[in-house]
Amino acid sequence: MITIERRVGRLVEATMRTPTTLDDIDSAGRRMAEVLGGLPRRGVICADFTQAKILLAPESEALARVFRHTNEHFERSAVLVSSTSATSVLQMERVIREAENPARRAFREAIELVVWLSEILDAAERERIHAMLAERIAGPPSQRRSNPYSEPT
Repeated sequence: MITIERRVGRLVEATMRTPTTLDDIDSAGRRMAEVLGGLPRRGVICADFTQAKILLAPESEALARVFRHTNEHFERSAVLVSSTSATSVLQMERVIREAENPARRAFREAIELVVWLSEILDAAERERIHAMLAERIAGPPSQRRSNPYSEPT
């Protein structure tokens, strides 16, 4: 499952959870093109793929194609990947390399992603990125940590 939303300014929020099908990736590509195409200037993408596990080869290739297709429509794109699965991290880093855009990066730590994107976001977008990541990283109320940007102890 992949979701694409724009709530504030030019900040586009994406999430991916496995299992993910080719249809999911194609739909997400169309939605991303629609959202980015509706912006008055290039967007900024913040993607949370921490709930995504290994993709099969066809899905991985399709995702790289979608990434390449949107290369001209964003200023920066950051993908937060799970730091607990080395294989999924390596796969996502490969997909990003295949997208051939140095403005697209993978991050294992949310705080590094926030710092990198915040350099180009306005105040409302920075506030939203903090809220978005706090919501998604904190997890269910019973599992929340006081600082969602830190590693569990």
